[in-house]
Amino acid sequence: MKINKKLNFSFDNMSTSSIQNNQMENNFKDKNFFSRKFFKDLGIVESVGDGIINILGLQKAANGEMVEICTSEKNQKGLILNLGPKWVSAVALSSDFKIKPGQFVFLTHELMSIPVGDTLLGRVVNH
Repeated sequence: MKINKKLNFSFDNMSTSSIQNNQMENNFKDKNFFSRKFFKDLGIVESVGDGIINILGLQKAANGEMVEICTSEKNQKGLILNLGPKWVSAVALSSDFKIKPGQFVFLTHELMSIPVGDTLLGRVVNH
């Protein structure tokens, strides 16, 4: 596997779009893909449906942490809400239309937050 400075990934003799969901875990397990230190912050989209993204990998993920999904146009943000032994589930914070199985997901190491100024301090916010 080769990594360039822009974090574009290319696999030797394998493209991520051609990997079937049931073969994805076996391909990476055989190559010890997620055992490397760098890749503990990296995952791969396994499935997407109704705004829920199932991600393989992300061993260091925490509940409530933000993730970035690398799509063809621009990165989408998500929020991790479910942790499993080999996978995590995240909610897409925008449309999940462009999120496809095989795309890469990175941890941001940030919790969900909303910027607040001094004028909002001490006030009750209704929706």
